[in-house]
Parts: sequence; C-alpha cells; structure tokens
Amino acid sequence: MRRTGLVAAAIVAVIALMWIGSEMHYRNCVNAAVASTPPPQRQPTASVEQDIENVLNGKPAIAAVETSRAQAVDACSRVPF
Repeated sequence: MRRTGLVAAAIVAVIALMWIGSEMHYRNCVNAAVASTPPPQRQPTASVEQDIENVLNGKPAIAAVETSRAQAVDACSRVPF
C-alpha cells in the first residue's frame, strides 16, 4: 500500500515538472516573439488613414505589425520537442 502511494506521488511530481517546463518553454517563446517584433504605435484614435499615411511615408502599416506579431506568437508551442 505504501509503495503504491509513493509511485502515485512520483507520477504526479513528474507530470507537474513536465507541465512547468512546457509553460516555461511557451512563455520564453512568446517573449522572444514579442521582443523580435516592433510594438504597434497606433494611437487610441488611429484609423485606416493613419495606416495609409504610414505606408506612404515608408513605414509598415500598424495592421501588418500586429499580424506579424500574432503569427510569431501562434508559432509557439507548449511542447518543447
């Protein structure tokens, strides 16, 4: 009976460590994705006109920046392998 309890505790500990490891892997991936993409510079009153002005001035559209950041975060996985 005591051995079964130890085995169960060991299994729970292994699952907990794997869970923590996968969460750390995911958070690091998200942090790297956010750090590698510039933050959106949209003002609270920004609109499509601001995106057009940015493109005309050689800057990326805000929607494009947000999309690239979202794609980078979506590429992250909780499974490290």
